[in-house]
Amino acid sequence: DNAIYFSGSSNNLVERCEIYSNQGDAIQVWSTGPSADNNIIRLNKVHDLTDQNGTKIQGIVVGKGNNNQVYNNIVYRIKSSVSGLCCGGIQITTNATNTKVYNNTVYDIDSQGIYIDPQAGSGNIVRNNIAYQNSEGNIVNEGGGAVSNNLTTNPSFVSAAANDFHLQSISPAINTGTTLTEVTTDFDGVSR
Repeated sequence: DNAIYFSGSSNNLVERCEIYSNQGDAIQVWSTGPSADNNIIRLNKVHDLTDQNGTKIQGIVVGKGNNNQVYNNIVYRIKSSVSGLCCGGIQITTNATNTKVYNNTVYDIDSQGIYIDPQAGSGNIVRNNIAYQNSEGNIVNEGGGAVSNNLTTNPSFVSAAANDFHLQSISPAINTGTTLTEVTTDFDGVSR
């Protein structure tokens, strides 16, 4: 099942976790009752997830909440045994409003890298992310929202094969993002 799941819970922080080999979603903000608001998911590594029974499997999912933030996370190698079941490395879904997805790296997903669902609410922002080599689109926006300053071409990782997602000095991602007050440092704690 899901590794970390907020059900109608607000004002939580998920920070510096490493989630892998899970058979369900890694991190999910959701609600069947009260709205799940003002949660922060940052500085996490989510990787090597593979479904075992043909069910959907996702990295980070935000739905049915307001003002949630997902930033400085690294999400990679999420695989599905059944084509089309994987719904995104990072997904903004049903009734998620004012969700901010900033400065994440999403790589090698068997579906969309970053996905805004048609059922997502208003005010969602996807900015300053690297999304590369995701099989059904790097950033797929079916629900509106602001999408800008993202890199979907080769970012020149040091070595994705060795799980080193630092950027080489020739990377087109260097100094191309926009300044964000919410994200003042990178994954390593270096000032942006």
